[in-house]
Amino acid sequence: IANSQISEAALTLCGKYALDAKDARDDIDRLSSEIMVLYNVTTRVNDLTSGPDAAKFPALRDLTMTISQCSSELTNLNIRLDPGKGRQVIKRFGLLTLKWPFKTEDINKCIASLERSNRLYVLGTLHWSYFEPL
Repeated sequence: IANSQISEAALTLCGKYALDAKDARDDIDRLSSEIMVLYNVTTRVNDLTSGPDAAKFPALRDLTMTISQCSSELTNLNIRLDPGKGRQVIKRFGLLTLKWPFKTEDINKCIASLERSNRLYVLGTLHWSYFEPL
């Protein structure tokens, strides 16, 4: 549940930046897309890992480390995205707008890490469903 909630918060923050940081639109769209995929996958994985048979399958137990790593990455991402934590704001036409806190190479690393988590989740659930008892 935690990764789903953190993903939702990150998506909300990306939406705010998408309105203000127009020069970073591609990075924001790529990051938002990957977070949405992660949200969908983690919601499904959470359903499996909280089920009654979860303890029987080592692949699901192995996902707990991936889940905690992913949660940490998403939390750090949210901290950097949160404009309420003294983040840099640009004054444009008398209005305050958000400044995108990442460079493209930062986003590339973040997306690669989120993709890795997604792959591990999917592989773990495939392993689980393949070996599920009848």
